[in-house]
Amino acid sequence: MINIDSELLARNVTEFYNATSEIRRMELQKILDQFLETPYAWNVAMSLVTAPNPTNVQFYGAKLLHNTISRHFDIVAENVENISALKDFYIQTLTVGTGSLSHSVINKLSSGLAVLMLKSLPDIWPSPIRDLMLLWSNQLELLLRVIAEIAVEFYRLNVSLDQRNAVKSELNNTEISVIQISQHVLEDVDSSPSIRNAAIECIELWLKLPGAKLETYLGAFDGIFANIGNDFPPLTRILLTIKSIEGLAQMPKLIWQITQFVARDVCPRVQTELNSLLSLNQQHNHSSDGMNELVPLVSAIAEFGHDFMLCILKIVCNNIENQNIVSVFISLCQFFFNVSTLPGTFPIDECLSELGEPWWCSLREHLLMADDGSTWNTGRQQLRNEITKLYLEMLRVIIDKFTYVPDRMKHFDKESLERFEAYRTERNDVSLNAIQLEPEQTVQLLAHSLEHSLDIFDQNRSEAILHLINEAADFINDSHLPPLLSALRKLVPVDIWISRGVSHYDDGFQRYVRTLLTLLQTMDHLLHSSSDGQALLPHIVHTVLSCLSLADCATLKPGIDEMALGTLTAMLKNKESEIRNRIDAMDTIIQKCYEHFSNERRNSNSRLVAMRCVGIALSFKQPEFILTSLNQILAPRLIELDSLASNFTLSGQQQDKVLFELGILSQLVATLEPKYLHADATQMNGSVILPSVVNDSPVRLIIDQTLPLFNKLLSNNNETPSEKLISMLCDVLKSTVHSLYTQSAPLLDTILNFVDVIISAHPRPACELAKSLFLTFHKNRDETTTKLIAHLAKWFADELAFLQQLSTFDAIDAEERVEQLLTLGYYVLKKFWDNLLFVSSTLTTTNQMEAGTLCCAFVRHFCLIIATVLQHSKNPSLVQLGLRSLFHLLTKCNSVDDCPPLSDTIGSVADQLTSAVFVSIRSELVTGNINVVADILHALASKYPNVTRSTVLALSGGDSQRLNALFARPNKFDFRQICATMHQTALLQKDPTI
Repeated sequence: MINIDSELLARNVTEFYNATSEIRRMELQKILDQFLETPYAWNVAMSLVTAPNPTNVQFYGAKLLHNTISRHFDIVAENVENISALKDFYIQTLTVGTGSLSHSVINKLSSGLAVLMLKSLPDIWPSPIRDLMLLWSNQLELLLRVIAEIAVEFYRLNVSLDQRNAVKSELNNTEISVIQISQHVLEDVDSSPSIRNAAIECIELWLKLPGAKLETYLGAFDGIFANIGNDFPPLTRILLTIKSIEGLAQMPKLIWQITQFVARDVCPRVQTELNSLLSLNQQHNHSSDGMNELVPLVSAIAEFGHDFMLCILKIVCNNIENQNIVSVFISLCQFFFNVSTLPGTFPIDECLSELGEPWWCSLREHLLMADDGSTWNTGRQQLRNEITKLYLEMLRVIIDKFTYVPDRMKHFDKESLERFEAYRTERNDVSLNAIQLEPEQTVQLLAHSLEHSLDIFDQNRSEAILHLINEAADFINDSHLPPLLSALRKLVPVDIWISRGVSHYDDGFQRYVRTLLTLLQTMDHLLHSSSDGQALLPHIVHTVLSCLSLADCATLKPGIDEMALGTLTAMLKNKESEIRNRIDAMDTIIQKCYEHFSNERRNSNSRLVAMRCVGIALSFKQPEFILTSLNQILAPRLIELDSLASNFTLSGQQQDKVLFELGILSQLVATLEPKYLHADATQMNGSVILPSVVNDSPVRLIIDQTLPLFNKLLSNNNETPSEKLISMLCDVLKSTVHSLYTQSAPLLDTILNFVDVIISAHPRPACELAKSLFLTFHKNRDETTTKLIAHLAKWFADELAFLQQLSTFDAIDAEERVEQLLTLGYYVLKKFWDNLLFVSSTLTTTNQMEAGTLCCAFVRHFCLIIATVLQHSKNPSLVQLGLRSLFHLLTKCNSVDDCPPLSDTIGSVADQLTSAVFVSIRSELVTGNINVVADILHALASKYPNVTRSTVLALSGGDSQRLNALFARPNKFDFRQICATMHQTALLQKDPTI
C-alpha cells in the first residue's frame, strides 16, 4: 500500500497541472497513476473531494473513488461499514454540492455512485434506485443524472455472470419507475430546460439496456418528441437508439407514431433551416459548412425509414383512402426529394443530397415486391404510380448534379474533388431506382437528354448522362432500345469534336470518351440483339476507332486507346456480331489497329492490344489473305527477334524488346486461328469454306518459324533466362495449344520437352503450361495421354529425389517448385482422372503396361511428396494444399472398385501417409483443416485397415483404447471427434493459455 497523506497528494495533483518541466510532469504522472491502482485510497479520495481544494484536485479525488470501486470493490466491501461510509459520502456530497462543485466533479461523482449501486446489488444495497427516488424526490435533475449514469456504467460492469443477471433483473424491474419520473418531468410545464435534457438523456440511455421493454416507453415518447423537436442532436440520438432496439419491427403503432412526428414536426423544421442556409449561401456565396449540423439528423431519419419501410408502407397502403395517413407519407417523400435535389454542386454548395439514398432504395425495393395477394397490393400500386414521378424527376435533376462543371471544379481542392467523385458513385442508385420502377420513361428521359447534349457538343453533361445510362444498363432490354439508339446515332468521331474547339487534352472530353467506351462495352450484347442495333455498329466502330488518335493526358490505367481497343475486341468476339460480315468495317479495323500498333510512340501494352484486334479481325478473312497479311506482319518481327536472340547477353532494354516481340506472337497465336478450322464446313461472306489441315494454319506457321528462335533465346544467353522471358515463352505456347486445341498434338513432344527444361528453375510458368496440355487432351485415349503421363511421372520423380537430397527440410518452404508441383498434381487429379484410370486399368499391350506403370509411379511419387511436406513443412498453405490433394486422391480412388493398380500403389505407401497425417494432428498448422486430417485417416483405415492400424499403434499416442475401438469399426464422425480432441489437447500442452 502506498503511504501518502491527502495534503501531499493534493499538492502533487496541483503541481502536475502547473508543471512546466516535462521530466517533472512525467514523475508526477507516474505517482498519480500508481495511486489510482491502490485499493486502499478511498478515504483519502473522499477528503480530496470535500476539502476546499482546487477543481483539479477534487476531480482527481472523484476519479480515484470511481477507480477504487470499479476495480477493487471486493476489497472495499470486506467491511460493510466501508460501503455505508461511501454511500453516505456520495449522497451527502451530491445533495449539498450541486451549487458549489464543478460540473466535471459532479459528473464523476455521479458515475462513482452509479458504480457503487450496481456493485452493491443485490445483497449489500438491495434497492438503491428506489432509495434515491425517495431521497431526491425534490432534486429530480440530480436523480436523473445518476440514474442515467447507471445505464452507462452497466456496460462497463465487471462482475460474475450471476451477479450481472441479478443486476439486469433489478434494473428491468425499476424501468417503469424511471420512465414515470422522466415522463413527469417532460409533461411539467415548469420544468427547466436542463432537467428536461436530463430526463431525455435518461430515457435514451435506459432504452439501450438489455431487456428494455419498448412498450413501457410509449407514453414518454410524446413528451420526448415535443421537447426535442427543435434540438437536433438529442433527436438524432433518440432516433438511432429507438431504431436499434430489438423488437421494434413488431410494434407498428410506435413506428407510425415516430413516422408522424418526424413528418409533421421534424422535417418542416429541417426544411426551414435548409431554406435559410441556401438563401444565405446564395446571397453571400457561403460554403455548405452550415449544413453539416443537419447531416446526422437527416441520415438518422433516412436510416429509420430504410429499416422500417415495409411496416410504414403496409400502414399507408392498407389505409390508402385515409388522406391523413397518406399525406404523412407523401410529405416524407417530398422532404427527401427536396433533400436529394438540393441545388448546387456537392460538396461545396450542399452536403446533404446523398443522405436520402437509403430511403429511396428501400422504398423502391418494397414497391417492387412480388404480389402476394395481400390486401395492401392495390394501395401499393396506387402509391407506386404517385411516387414514381419523384424518382423520374430526381433522375432529371441528378444529371446536373453529376455533371463536371469546369468553372466550379477548378476551385476544388483535392478533398472536395474526391468527395464529388465518391458522391457520383454513391448516388448511382438514382438511375437504378428509376429504371426498375419505370424503365421505358427512364430510358426515354436519359436518351433525349443525351441527344440534346450531343447536339450542342456539351461533353461534360453528355458524360454524366452516359454514366447514368451505364449504371442502368443491366435493366435495359430490346424493347427500350429505340430512343437510346437514336441518341447513339448522334455520336461523332473525335476529329469532329476537335474541329469544334475541344482540345485533345481537355479533362472533360477525355472523361466523356472513357465513359462512352465503358458504356459501349456494357451494352455490346444489346447492340447485337436487334437489327437496328446491328445496323448502327459500323457507325459505332468508326467512332471507337477515332478514339485511338486521342492523346491521353491522364495517368489513369488503362489508357483511352486501350479502352477503345478493348471495346473493339468485345464487339469482334461477340458471336452474333454483324461486324464480322462487314468487309469494309473489318478492313478499316485491320488498317487502323495496325497503324496504331506501328506507332512506336504508343506504350507497349496498347500496341499489343492493337495487334490482338488485328488478329481477331484477320481470323474472319479468307485463308490466302490471312497468310499474306501474316507474312507481312511476321517478317520484320522475326528478323528483330532473331537479331536479339543472337546476343550472348541481353541488356535490360534488349530483354524488354524480346518480351515485346514475344507478346506480339502471343497475341497473334491467340487470335489468328481461322474460325472455320475446326468445323466441317462454314459459310463466310456467302462462300462455303472447307476446313484446313493443321499444317496450313496460321498458328502452325507462326510456331514453326519461331520455335527455333525460342531455343536460340534459351541457349545463346549466358545468363539464366529471366522469369519474365520464360513466362512469355510459355504464354505463346499456351496460346498455341488453346488455338489449335487437340490439333496441337504434333507439337506435344516439343512442348513437353520444353517443360522438362524449365520446370526445375521456373516451376510456375512451366506448371501453368502443363495444365493447359492436360486440359486440352483430357478426352483423348491415345498416345498423347501416354506421353503426358510419362513426363508427369518424370517431373514428380525428379521432385521427390530433389527433396530427399536436401540437407535440411527447412528448404522445402523456400522452394516454390514443391507448391507448384503439388498444385499441378491436384489439377491433374481433377481434370485428367479418367485418363489415369484408363491407362492404369488397360494393360493388354507392352506400351499400355508401360504407361500403367508410369501412371502408378506418378501416384506413388505424388503421395510421398505429400508425406514429406506434412512431416517437415512449416508453411500453412503448403500443408493445406497437401492435405486437400491427398484427400481428393483417396476419395477418387475409393470410389473406384475395378482399378487394383492404383489402389495397390497407394497401399504400398499407406504406412508413410498414415504416419505423416497422424503426426500432423499435433501441429497448429492443421487447425483449420483438422476435419480433412480426420477424413484422410478414415479413408486410409477403411481401405487399408491393417497397415493403418499397425502404423498408428507404433506411433506416440496411437495405442489408446479409444483409437483401437475406432480402427476396429471406422466411422467418419468418430474420427473427426477424436482427431479434434487430440489436436486441441496437443495445442494446450504447447500453450496452456489457448
